[in-house]
Amino acid sequence: MSNSSSYDYTEQVLTPMLELIGIPHIETQLHSRGWSQGGTRLGSVTYTIKPLTTRLPAFHLIDRGHIQSIRATIIAPKQTEQQFRDELDVMFERRKSRFFSTSNTEPEIDITFDDSHHDKRYYLLLVATTTTGMKLGRDWLYDQGVRPHKLDMIVPTIVKRVSDELLSEIAHGGCIDEFLRDQLVVFQALAEGKSEVFGGTKGTTLVQPSLHARTAYWVVQKLLGVDFDQAGGCEGVGFLPGGRPGDDQRLAEDFDNLAVSE
Repeated sequence: MSNSSSYDYTEQVLTPMLELIGIPHIETQLHSRGWSQGGTRLGSVTYTIKPLTTRLPAFHLIDRGHIQSIRATIIAPKQTEQQFRDELDVMFERRKSRFFSTSNTEPEIDITFDDSHHDKRYYLLLVATTTTGMKLGRDWLYDQGVRPHKLDMIVPTIVKRVSDELLSEIAHGGCIDEFLRDQLVVFQALAEGKSEVFGGTKGTTLVQPSLHARTAYWVVQKLLGVDFDQAGGCEGVGFLPGGRPGDDQRLAEDFDNLAVSE
């Protein structure tokens, strides 16, 4: 769906960033793609997860480093491959200094293309990797009308929107993108000690978390009593995987009570 994390975002951004903060490596295997465009089709993917056996240490995503590479993943009708590659080449050439403003070496740009096997299925993901291992991603599952007389505009529209959004993420200096920030909330709350996640600034103002992130803040505050400061820091409870005494038992009871009351 357009508003859900794609397999590609999960595989290229979420799971590497979880590993960076201390979660055991998660293996991913795509069996078939699902689509909400061009007719609904269910997909299939396998995630092989090794559970934590100790408390997750506090993590600190506060030093982004410099952008050193960008990976573009295109899934679209086969006949659009060359147009996508041309549009991306031109875009990167024009905006190279904005993507790689402090790079002293030739930037790495990797473009991959997969056939979507349908003339209404278009998807683009851009992922920037930094010198400290951070991943920033923006994508778009094209959800506009596909009209025969405007087909030539679909590809440039997608490339412009996704590149604009990634440049915005890069410009504010944060260590995570808007969507990853949402998904790290629960790990901050459960980690042992204070975890910090720098979301960036706009001018002199901190970038505000999304509504999804603020909702997650509310949920973990109700369950665990933790609070997030304005800079994105949280003193976690130090949850022990597999343990049920004390606070871990209370967490289970609080979750049951919240589910009933809400």
